Amino acid sequence: MTGMRVLLCFLCLALASSLAAQSRTDKPVITMGVRVDAKPFAWYDRSNDSFLGFLVDICTDAVTRAGYPFTQIAIDAATRAAFLKGEGPQIDLLCDPTTITLHRIQRFIDLGNDGNTPERFAFSPIVFVANGTFVTAKNDDYGILTEPADPALCHGHPAPEPAAEENGDPATPVHFAAGFVTGTTVDEVLKDIVARNLLNLGENEFACPVPQPSHSEGIAAFCRGDLKYYFGDLDIVNAYVREQATLNHEPCEFDVSSVATSYEPYAFVVTSKTPGFRPDFNKAIYEVFYHGTAIDRFKGHFEGMDMSAFLETLFRINQIPEGSPQTDP
Repeated sequence: MTGMRVLLCFLCLALASSLAAQSRTDKPVITMGVRVDAKPFAWYDRSNDSFLGFLVDICTDAVTRAGYPFTQIAIDAATRAAFLKGEGPQIDLLCDPTTITLHRIQRFIDLGNDGNTPERFAFSPIVFVANGTFVTAKNDDYGILTEPADPALCHGHPAPEPAAEENGDPATPVHFAAGFVTGTTVDEVLKDIVARNLLNLGENEFACPVPQPSHSEGIAAFCRGDLKYYFGDLDIVNAYVREQATLNHEPCEFDVSSVATSYEPYAFVVTSKTPGFRPDFNKAIYEVFYHGTAIDRFKGHFEGMDMSAFLETLFRINQIPEGSPQTDP
């Protein structure tokens, strides 16, 4: 009789465990779009057919903590640009270093009110703070354009009229290629830093924006001399410069601007494609910070690097108190 009771208890526990496991998988599968070319934040590793990066880990940690199964699809720069305009794939979550801007927030509001977009977009809590910057090739002959695609987009210091060389011929403007990833806005930034003379352009020298399909291809172009300048998050630039140095077996030499060109607060874009997912995910983001998981992920992906004062403050802000039913109304 005792053996029968033990067996029944075992069967009850097994049934309870099975039901609990089933309940955990009752939630719908979340489609996570992952950027393939934004090391060290998000990228696709062909060697083991997987998505890697600091933000990829934070995404998967939060989705898993929220209790959702998920699938991942690749998002390149062009697809990301289309998605942010409401024209891309229908996904639940964009796992990408996307900067929150007032313009993007307004665009998301407009997309949700036009009646044509099946899901509304919103930002998650901010999960990283970076500084946009630019690097300059040390080789003076790098990045000279024979003919810019659109001279009207170039910024520089025109020679005073009449501009002439010693032989009396008109002085020829020099145009330098400034690379950046397509889908990002660099025109106003470029205009501002030229006005502040941060590029050290001489008289009748101009910097011209030249969009690149990805950071990997952009840095490759920069290192082989097609670009004079490259704009982006310094962590991303350094990651792909190291990649190029490994591939080419030679260093890619450049100077880093001593002045940050922009403040880049990164967050995830979460849609309302799956009802109830967004609030669950946002709560889980705070839990990832509260339990110290985010700090562990940072240490793993930025080994040997100290947090900036801004980033350390952000991590502290995101470690909101747990609270309790007794103290919270």
